[in-house]
Amino acid sequence: MKCVRRSLRRITRRLTRFLVEHSRWLRRSSVDCPTDPRPVQGRRAEWLAGWWLRAQGAHLLARRFPTPFAEVDLVVVDGSDLVVVEVKSRHGPGEINIHADQRARLVRAAQWIDAEYGRPTSGIRIDVIGVHWSERRWGWPTIEREVGALGECDRHARRDS
Repeated sequence: MKCVRRSLRRITRRLTRFLVEHSRWLRRSSVDCPTDPRPVQGRRAEWLAGWWLRAQGAHLLARRFPTPFAEVDLVVVDGSDLVVVEVKSRHGPGEINIHADQRARLVRAAQWIDAEYGRPTSGIRIDVIGVHWSERRWGWPTIEREVGALGECDRHARRDS
């Protein structure tokens, strides 16, 4: 019995010492974690949205296109229109939310892309694609597209005003 108590005390001391030495590691939050799944999920959603748009007949010009105002997820030519695409990723069903600040940055980025690279005969619009991941581990994601979600960025209306 004496032996068992001694070994239990020894194990308790070792465990306490380990916990004290590694307490910082044990308290680390998910924000500090270098393996945060959100950026990976976002890149996956952008890739899937680009693949889906190509399957719909659009021509993909750029992914993660940097502008002075915002980084645009996808730049696509759909028919005769130049389309700036914002991709939103969610787990399960839900609405696609774009805040007013992000909306303004996207409109300015679309206008900048139009001024730098636009063709004179084409229009420009902003689409939002929502990728809703299934709750089941191996379920298929649902893709939802809102064409012209932020209104038309008509170049002719801007030039006249």
